[in-house]
Amino acid sequence: MDAQLNWVFPCALVAITLLTAAVPYVLLERRWRWRWQEIEIGQTPAHLGDAHYRQGAGVPTYLPCAPRIVKIAAFTSFVFGQLFAPLVLMATIATLFYGIGLLWTPFAIATLKQYRAGAKLLRRVPRSSYLNMRTATRWVIAVYSIFVAVTLGFAILFAGPDILWAPILIFDGFALLAIAQALLCSYAIARHKDALFASTRAFHVAAGDPLAA
Repeated sequence: MDAQLNWVFPCALVAITLLTAAVPYVLLERRWRWRWQEIEIGQTPAHLGDAHYRQGAGVPTYLPCAPRIVKIAAFTSFVFGQLFAPLVLMATIATLFYGIGLLWTPFAIATLKQYRAGAKLLRRVPRSSYLNMRTATRWVIAVYSIFVAVTLGFAILFAGPDILWAPILIFDGFALLAIAQALLCSYAIARHKDALFASTRAFHVAAGDPLAA
């Protein structure tokens, strides 16, 4: 019974984390789906019956929504990026009581950039979505790589009989998971770079283009 209760808190924490990430993801994905639907992915023949005799006119086809890899990248960015709030709280407490709150600042900045980049990725803001996500992934990879190197290096160099490996492995495992998520986001924006740089109807309307209205 005690062993089962030990899993209740971690499972509840994971469920709450996924739920709080799913809410902004669903709202933003539905609200800004139309921008991904502007991306042309090919053409289909307008008259299939005439294809054997002459080249028929083509009808453009468009994405129905954001590609799957982009959706995964955005959702996981919300999952990891929402750690910004507890990190700021930890930094504040650490500063007030221990004076070491600045150590948490890079993690807070990285997670905030990650969250904002995930939101902008779903909105498909031309050029900005790509550049913001690229910056966020670089921050995440740099910060968590340094964290893993420092913690493992300290543990190996100063390991004693009383060292607790479990917390180190848990935190480093999470850091490696965050790095893997950043690499996934890098792959997603690289694969759909053309779509992320493509213009959108909103910019044409703002520019006064009558055909875009």
